[in-house]
Amino acid sequence: MNKVMIDCTPSLFPTNGIGRVTTALVQALLEFTKNEHDYVLYNRSWKKKSLNFKGGKNFRLPLPKSFEGIIKKLGLIELLQPGVNIYHATDHYMPIKNIEKAIVTVHDLIFIKCPEKHLKIHEEMTKRVPPMLKKCRHIITCSEYSKNDMINYLGIPANKITVIPWGINKEIFYPENDLQAIKEELKNKFGLSNKYFVSVSCSEGRKNTPMLLKCYTELLESNPENDLVLVWNAPESIRKQYKKSRIHFLSGISDDDLRKLYSCASATVYPSHYEGFGLPVLESMSCGTPVICSNVSSLPEVGGDFSYYIDPAQESSLLKALIDIDQGSWDVKAASQKGLKFADQFTWENCAKETIKVYEEYQS
Repeated sequence: MNKVMIDCTPSLFPTNGIGRVTTALVQALLEFTKNEHDYVLYNRSWKKKSLNFKGGKNFRLPLPKSFEGIIKKLGLIELLQPGVNIYHATDHYMPIKNIEKAIVTVHDLIFIKCPEKHLKIHEEMTKRVPPMLKKCRHIITCSEYSKNDMINYLGIPANKITVIPWGINKEIFYPENDLQAIKEELKNKFGLSNKYFVSVSCSEGRKNTPMLLKCYTELLESNPENDLVLVWNAPESIRKQYKKSRIHFLSGISDDDLRKLYSCASATVYPSHYEGFGLPVLESMSCGTPVICSNVSSLPEVGGDFSYYIDPAQESSLLKALIDIDQGSWDVKAASQKGLKFADQFTWENCAKETIKVYEEYQS
């Protein structure tokens, strides 16, 4: 029986995209392959409590991030858990001595292509991730775009990379039946009385939210039907600049509320400059909601032929999309139906099964 150690450290941060993805993958692996492999579910944390995944051996190393160099140099993880055949680094890197035994999940190369100055981790990753990828046994990534980035920017051989798309949790993201009741609930809870566009995973950087705010402000001059809802704990400077009654900033949103926000939206707007995948696009389509998204990076892979694509560098492109949907010039119903069907193929069960194939092909 294969003994596989999976780095579940990202799962300690459940609101983070990689944390959500890691948790979903591990749960799917445990559910669909529970008797085929011996799983050690590792997490490294000084302050956070241990994870408790059911179906595997949970192993916590109570050391802070600053100890990574010592952990790697001593081979501490290997010493404490002997007999492991494969180490699965779920977030680009894992502090193990025997890198040749690692299978590494790479979500994107944002830290190289679009580094954000306020994130120190991007500078760290630029130093430590490329050597890990060149020495490891195999790489898993979530899109053809991210695979091509590794080939072109890091010189990784194509046959060393397997593309396995992420999935959608259909227990969370599904079309609501009684939209009228949900709209009333959203009105009472968040003050959303009008139709609206929704945007999630916002930022001042590569997510391109300032351009969306600027375009929507211009749209407001024509008194549109739709408000703008941003699921974003926005900086105070942004809130002050766009303090308008028809722009709503929501933070601390639960998955249940997020599904409802997607389901009742006229469209989800995702004008990002760069994505390794683009999970909010699939989440929206899985709720039966059409998507406006960028025509760059991995997003056309995730948005299929059913999204309204815009050039994230051109304000006029995004403004036209908002106008077309606000005025009913785009067939929203057809896009919703086709997108819903397209999203059905992205499941965590498929992701887990394809991951197992990689484990079995590259086991020692």
